[in-house]
Amino acid sequence: MLPPETLPRLGRHLAKGIITTIWQSRNALLKMQDGRIAVVEFSEAPGLRRGQAVEVIGYPSTDGFTLSLSRSIGRPTGGKQFEEPAVKELSEADMSNRMSNDYNLKTSMQGRRISVCGTIADFGDLQKEQKVLPLSVAGRLLDVDFSQAGDALDGIVPGCRMRIAGTCVLATENWPAISSGIKLRGIRLVVDRPEDVATLSRPPWWTPARLTAAIAILVLAIAAILVWNRQLRRLSEKRGRELFQERAASALAEQKKAERTRLAVEIHDSISQILTGAAMQLDAGETGAAKRILASCRRELRACLWDLRSRALDADGFADAVRETLAAHLGECNAVIDMDIPSSRMSEGLRHAALCIIREATVNAIRHGKARTVAVSGELDGRRLAFSVVDDGKGFDPSNVRDTKDGHFGITGMKERAKAFGGTVEISSSPESGTEVSVLLEDNNADKGGCI
Repeated sequence: MLPPETLPRLGRHLAKGIITTIWQSRNALLKMQDGRIAVVEFSEAPGLRRGQAVEVIGYPSTDGFTLSLSRSIGRPTGGKQFEEPAVKELSEADMSNRMSNDYNLKTSMQGRRISVCGTIADFGDLQKEQKVLPLSVAGRLLDVDFSQAGDALDGIVPGCRMRIAGTCVLATENWPAISSGIKLRGIRLVVDRPEDVATLSRPPWWTPARLTAAIAILVLAIAAILVWNRQLRRLSEKRGRELFQERAASALAEQKKAERTRLAVEIHDSISQILTGAAMQLDAGETGAAKRILASCRRELRACLWDLRSRALDADGFADAVRETLAAHLGECNAVIDMDIPSSRMSEGLRHAALCIIREATVNAIRHGKARTVAVSGELDGRRLAFSVVDDGKGFDPSNVRDTKDGHFGITGMKERAKAFGGTVEISSSPESGTEVSVLLEDNNADKGGCI
């Protein structure tokens, strides 16, 4: 055999044989008639196919492992028919050994048809464009050339478990020949047909990259939800404040309307009635009675004005409301109050009616009975309020009460106010024995009664 450095000096050389595989359009393995295998590098794509008998003219060289014909041209001939070689199935362990640094094992793979299982490793855009993907076999990477079976690449992604059959081609550090420093880079597996590729399994959807992307999207979604919830909470709080202010304004307007209505009813039912009585007495020439009626009217107006300024209805306890109501009328009289009733359990109308009756009974006891002590007591049973006003005054004969024609509206007013709440007023008294006024009212949750 000629030394490697003398082969390039031989000039162009003719070789005949059968093409056993083709890759990257311009490279092929030629099995010559004497059984040797040559690597052929064509000057341009020859338009030849695997299995054809051809004649090739090129410049011979060798790298110590393979015989090469570079800058070649070729044409088909009518030679011997191609016989499909048998495929040897290698385990991952066998393949790992043959991909080791043992040159003899590597060189024995040249031109052989093998089948091997492995996992597609990560690859870049350039590798995919060149149709050369890395296959991990027992921890070692094997380059798989799909250039003649590009359709087999469809759907292949990193992580796919593959069974691939192909022709082995040795890859050295330099092509064409070098005279020294020869280095065998590895083995390339050339896929000749799409049917030689089978996908055994696909990678799980949850790859590290996808998991990272999903976590990032989830974090962004949570952040967006938190921001949205915060904005929604602020909007809700703002709207809540606005609704509260609207309802408070509406309640205040309703309260003012109810107070105006109550005042109008009171003026109509009491003051107007008193003035009408005074006018009738004047028409009859009874000036004395008219004066008494007008004096009563003045007291009613004062009481009504005091009610407008008083905050007794706002007291938490009804006993405190009674004390504040009676404070302006007691003078030297002593008041004993025993009514442990929360104001919240009574409607505003019931509280007002009860306070007006208590005040009228107390004022009568002080003005007419000259009482020194007044005792007010009562209790609330569900919707029914029962209370009494007892004094130590001079007392009177209830059967001999002067009527409204003389300007006395106190007892009549108390009874009418109690009647408006479905209740009654009972008066027990006799001369020189004091007076007891017993009242029963039922809370009908209506703003009835007025100022006295």
